[in-house]
This record gives sequence, structure tokens and C-alpha cells, in this order.
Amino acid sequence: MTNGASNRVQKLFSPGERVLTKTGKPFVIEEIGEERIRFRLLASDRRMSLKQSRLALVIDNFEEIRNSDNFERAVNDVLKRFGDSDSANEPYLYGLAQESLKRQVAFAPEAKRQFNTVPKGDDISGLSRVDRRFWVVSPNVTDNPSTIDLWKEAIRRHHAAFMGWGPDDPDHRLGSKFAKSIVPGDIILVARRSYGPDVVGFGVVTGKYQQRLRDFAAPDKKWINGSIRKLSPFISVSTVPNRVPIMSVLNHTRSLCQLHPDWNADHRKVCHWMSTALVQSTAKNGKQSLRSSPKVAKSKVRSKPHVDPAQFDFSQRSAEMVRTARKLEAALVRDFKKWLRDRGHVVDQLVYGRLLCDAHEKDRNNLIEAKSSNRREYIRMAVGQLLDYAFLGKEEFGTPNMAILLPKKPEAEILNWLESLTVKVIWKQRKAFVDNAHGVFT
Repeated sequence: MTNGASNRVQKLFSPGERVLTKTGKPFVIEEIGEERIRFRLLASDRRMSLKQSRLALVIDNFEEIRNSDNFERAVNDVLKRFGDSDSANEPYLYGLAQESLKRQVAFAPEAKRQFNTVPKGDDISGLSRVDRRFWVVSPNVTDNPSTIDLWKEAIRRHHAAFMGWGPDDPDHRLGSKFAKSIVPGDIILVARRSYGPDVVGFGVVTGKYQQRLRDFAAPDKKWINGSIRKLSPFISVSTVPNRVPIMSVLNHTRSLCQLHPDWNADHRKVCHWMSTALVQSTAKNGKQSLRSSPKVAKSKVRSKPHVDPAQFDFSQRSAEMVRTARKLEAALVRDFKKWLRDRGHVVDQLVYGRLLCDAHEKDRNNLIEAKSSNRREYIRMAVGQLLDYAFLGKEEFGTPNMAILLPKKPEAEILNWLESLTVKVIWKQRKAFVDNAHGVFT
């Protein structure tokens, strides 16, 4: 259980208070501990307890539970989703969660001032609003695993969040909520939970919802009457600083969820991280700067008089350097292929005339190019090769998953750049191989 959940309950409740269950039965809180809440049933004088970690999950998913036909089953479904269960306390979890959400209003203004404050001198549209709200929207727009990467590419290219359900869909109220409840100035985080955090980016909502965009073609035929919210400024993100509790805002499976930084400490940290980054991004004339991201060396772009292309890395390398690089790449590919074969995957190569890719896995349509170094010029060449191979083989194999195989994990700046191109990375970690695509390539 997080300290945030414990602090939340301690602020809202005191020992001796009476709370009602979903069915109206009263119980009295006797003790609020770090791990458990102990209470007594008035009807039978029986003493019971429940875990605060379970209460936190029920509160965070209360909207889903409240709209269910069977609240007891809905409570347990939420707990099971996160590897937990409690078949004895559903009415009390529901009652405490419902009362918690009612009482949050009592201290919401003070908390709102804490995370809505914009640094002095910064005034950007929407970010100075004290009533702005924060939302999480899933990048899995049409609930189709095969098109998620294409939707991510569209989100980054168009700086927009997408909803698969229409604004007037009577069977899916989240479609209307996305289009009509979210207003300009609100902040949307596009992310989901998938064996860990899968974050695309975040931005400030601008304008009313749209259903068409210039140069936008939906990646999935299921997307017919969906809606779009433009985000400006927008910051593309693939990795989140360790001190930002991103998983705490992804404890749901819905396509749209509102965050509650006014009473949830973890939500407040995530919202503050986004707000600060967006303010800095705008204050620096569009330069995106995540203050809490790992620091990387900043290289300035400048112009210079034209000279002979002496810096063309691969044409200027000595024969010995080329041979060494090829040996390292061959060894890396050989080890990677063995790693995949041991796990039941078949790896071959694709031939494009005189061109040859390093590895192709047909079953998962993975296209991989290996490089012997993490230096930017090596990675830059790999990107060009992958894009060329993908274009040449599109008619035969469709759109592949692309990744660069490297001897070690690259810097965060490289990962963010490649993420914007929908190119993933595989690297060697001791005797194993890992990727930043939740195991798609490993």
C-alpha cells in the first residue's frame, strides 16, 4: 500500500465515524493504520478489517464499479485485475470508497492550488486555469492490438488524442465524455498499462472535438464515427522518470479515465510533472524540456561553410574498422538469433536485390537491423536501412515492426527520437536480450 492511500484515508476519516455500506448497513471506523482499517459492525458488534491497498484500488476504479449491475462482483473484478481479491469486504470497500469521493470536496480547493500554480511569469493558454482537469486516454483506440503502433504514430504526428467511440454513441458513454466533458485547457495523457507503462505523450486540449483531420487516415476500419481532441503544446514521451509514479494513474482498463490530483498524492505528482514540462516547453518557444527526465548532452544545430564531406562516417572508415564492425555485428546477430530460436522463434533474412537485412522474424513480422555501436551515426544509418527495407517489402509483408539491435541500451534521448519514428530498440543485457517494446522482439 502506498503512503498516498494511507494519507488520503487519514485526512478524510477519523476513528469513531459511522459509514454506510452499499446496502445501507452502518459500521464504525475504530482504527486507521498504515496497512489496514479496522471497523466494527453495529448490527452484530463484530470487528473486521480491510487493507488500505484494496480500498485505494476501489476508489481509483469506482466509476467502473458504480455503473456495474453487481457491485460485489465488480469490486472483486477490479481487485483480481491487480492480482488481489477480497470476498468478505465488498460492501465495506464500496461504502468507504463512495464516502471518500464525497468528502474529497472538503479540501479540494487547497489541493488544487498546490498543483495548478503556474510559475510566475509564465502565462500559457489553459495552463493558468485553476479548474483544469487531467485525463488519461488509451492509445489502443479501436481495441485492436495489431494497430496500436499505427495509432501511436498518428497521435505523435497529429498531436492529438483519439477516441474510438462516437460523441453520440448511446452504448458507450465514454465517447460523449471524451468529446463533450473534456474542455480546452484540460491536459490529456495518452498512455496505457501493458506489462508496464506504455506512454505516448501528453498535451493541453485546444478547441472543440473534431471528427476529421487534414491528412489523417484512420489506421483501423473500425474507427468510423470516433472523435479527436487536438493537443497544443504536445510533448512526445516514451520513458518516464523513476520518481514519477506513472503506474498509479494506469490502474484501469478503460479507454478514458479522469485523474484526481486534488486528493490522490500519486496523481498529483504525475499531473505536476506534466504541467511543469508543458509550461517549460511553451516558455522556451516550443523547445520540449522535461525537467525530471534524465539529463543528456544537448547538441546545438548550426550552419557552417560547405567543405568536402570528410565526416561521412561509413565512407571514411578504414578497412580494418569496417572489418571489426562487421565482426561485432555478426556476433551480436548470431547471439540474438540463438536467443530467439531457444524460445521457439524462427529467424531468417530478407533479400532486396543486392540488399540484405540482418534479421526478419516472419511470425511476428519483426524487421531488425544490427549495429556494432551505440554512436548516433550508427543508429542513424540503421534507421535509414530499416525504413528502406520496410518500404521495399511492404507489398509482400505489410508494415513490419522495426527495431535496431545494439550491444547496450542507448541514452534516453535516442530512445525518444526513435520512438517518434516507431522504431524500437533491442539490446544485450548480460546473456539475455531485452527491448523497449514489452517483449515484442524478444
